[in-house]
Amino acid sequence: MKKRVRELVGLDELECEDDDSENDEILLFMVVASGVMANACFEIPHLRSPNLHRNRLHVLECMRSWPDDMFQRQFRLERVDFFWLLSVIAPALEKNEEMARRSSGSAVNPEMKLAMTLRLLAGATYLEFVWYEVRVDHIWYYVKPVLVAIHQLVNNVKLPYTPSELDAVISDWHEAMDKKYPGHDIFPGVAGAADGLVVERTKPKKRELEIPEAEGGGTRDFRSYLNRSAVWAWVAMAIVGAYGEFLMFEINWPGATNDSTAFTQSEGMNWLQWMDNVAEKGVIVGDDAFSSIHSRMLTPFTKRQLTYARSISDVQYKKMRAFNHLLSSQRITSERAFGMLVRRFGCLWKPLEREEKNSRLMVIVCVKLHNICVERWKLNNPGNFRPEAPMNANVPEEVNTVDNDEVNERLQNQYRGAPRHAKQNPIRLAMAEHIYSKGIHMGSEDAFLVHFD
Repeated sequence: MKKRVRELVGLDELECEDDDSENDEILLFMVVASGVMANACFEIPHLRSPNLHRNRLHVLECMRSWPDDMFQRQFRLERVDFFWLLSVIAPALEKNEEMARRSSGSAVNPEMKLAMTLRLLAGATYLEFVWYEVRVDHIWYYVKPVLVAIHQLVNNVKLPYTPSELDAVISDWHEAMDKKYPGHDIFPGVAGAADGLVVERTKPKKRELEIPEAEGGGTRDFRSYLNRSAVWAWVAMAIVGAYGEFLMFEINWPGATNDSTAFTQSEGMNWLQWMDNVAEKGVIVGDDAFSSIHSRMLTPFTKRQLTYARSISDVQYKKMRAFNHLLSSQRITSERAFGMLVRRFGCLWKPLEREEKNSRLMVIVCVKLHNICVERWKLNNPGNFRPEAPMNANVPEEVNTVDNDEVNERLQNQYRGAPRHAKQNPIRLAMAEHIYSKGIHMGSEDAFLVHFD
């Protein structure tokens, strides 16, 4: 070894004994100073000290010490659901913690990664993450694997495709209506409420407008992302259950897409056909945008239909109005589900700024976390059927659920976009007769009377 070092520095004439440690140090210094370490056949030990300033264990201990209400307010999940979710995704987030310890003094373990992800979805700003002892420009490096793991490993957004599952979903809707009209099967067979949600985003980049070759290729017009309110957005299509849980959620369409087109291209259309051809039971409630989709999609009688019925028979008009009234009370569940989703996750309070794939991933993960929250609410409130939207700090007023004026407009079918012409639905007509036979009548233009025999 010493002979090789002497050759590198050109000191062949220097002689030293094997035990001469002083000469060893001189030779080593000369090798380093001459800049020929790349050719040396020995290793210099790693002498960097760990960064002891990042005490992430202290951060974890602080988080674990929070009371339950503060913990839920921070992460939107109850403590038991947080650690259940952690147990599901932790194996997918494993890495060499020893290397992280050498680099920064402590590892960013799965628990901290999940905490940062939930705070980001809850609407936290990037400056808040300084408290987690991580670099701000590395946040997405920690968050994205968690989002991917939740999306892949948590499968709680699914439509019921077996008779037993369908019966369970219909039973939930029956129980909800039974709370209002005990002992009477007023609006039977409802399996879900469908509606579209506009998710704001920033102006799409050029690369995001390219259509894959598998879908025909070409370039999509950037104006297709502008909805009728001139907002850059996506359209998401959802079907919700009686408690506001999502049975289906797809966010695949630019903002200019109407709800009817989005639904026919979604899995919801296949589910409608399955209920009609296989199960032979179940209906979905929706607004007039879905009136021409399928006979098992129940929508309100249009204003034109109501006017025509009134000119022929006052009794038939009252039957149709009573149907619209109860349909609205069922269909509004989808609006409430959207309200709870947006109020719970602050990342939806403003346009999503990340690239399309990652932004849509964030929204889908929010939906799955929402379903976890609804399931926990059901366990904690067995005697109730209507979860309330979480009251979180700094929630903009515009993300609240629909107000009474809008509900009344929809009840009267006077809101923008209601079609002028629509085919009569035989299932809807039969349902109107059933409601009338149960004793729900309209006493005046805006009053409904309930008389049970």
